[in-house]
Parts: sequence; C-alpha cells; structure tokens
Amino acid sequence: MVANPSVIHIPKEPGHQYAMTTLISHNANDATIAPLMIVIKKLPVEFQVVVLKDIYSMSPELKENPVIQTWVNENADKLFG
Repeated sequence: MVANPSVIHIPKEPGHQYAMTTLISHNANDATIAPLMIVIKKLPVEFQVVVLKDIYSMSPELKENPVIQTWVNENADKLFG
C-alpha cells in the first residue's frame, strides 16, 4: 500500500472499506502519510473522515503534515461537521 499506492483498489463492501481505515491509521507516520493519503482519497468520503479522525487520535503530530493539511482545507466541513 505504501510502496505503490496508485495500484491499490478499494473494495466495494463497506466492512472491508472500514477494515482499510484501521489498517491505514495504524500504519500512518511521517514516512508513510504521503502515499497513504493517495489511498485515503480513493475511499468514499465518509471513510476518509473515519481514517483521518483515527489518525488524529493515534498520531496527533500528523495534524501538521502538509498532505493532511491540504485534505483538511479541502474537506474541513466533512471532518468537523
């Protein structure tokens, strides 16, 4: 997922999509967040919110990461709404 995020396909089943959010949030750090955001943006927006909220809880230092800041600027109404 981190090595080649562009080839990751998102499953259609919501349960599998939720499982991906957990996998992503547990592996997010400064070194992995940029490729993981490529995968996150492929998820339906409600699951993007879930994974970003998990990342905020687990790794609050990532709130300042530029790729997360870009997503927040574009989607703040979904994250904090």
